[in-house]
Amino acid sequence: MSGEEGPWTSSHVLSARTEASYLKLHRCMGSFVFDGAVFATGFASDNGLYAIDMQSPPSAHPAAKDKDKTDPPTFHMLRRLRIPMDQMVTAVAAHPVSHVIVCGMQTNALAVLGPVASDESTTMT
Repeated sequence: MSGEEGPWTSSHVLSARTEASYLKLHRCMGSFVFDGAVFATGFASDNGLYAIDMQSPPSAHPAAKDKDKTDPPTFHMLRRLRIPMDQMVTAVAAHPVSHVIVCGMQTNALAVLGPVASDESTTMT
């Protein structure tokens, strides 16, 4: 067994420890953007931006038809969206004036996501 490296040798344990601390360092906490309308975050295990639409329309509660009960509306499912990115997203914020999301990336690059600008000549009638 001399010269053989098993799964529990010091180099493998050190590598696993380094990988865990690297992912913890680059963990994205996520944030509410657009006045709380969307929660956006990245995951250390994936190269993508994840967004949850917090403004999904509520469905009527079955007992809401009964005038005696005043149960609030319930949310059956919030809309979720995954936007593939080139790198791991480490920070998310919304631009205060423009309707764009600014993402900090794994290599300290910035990615700006927003609506595509429409050509004014095609929208004029």
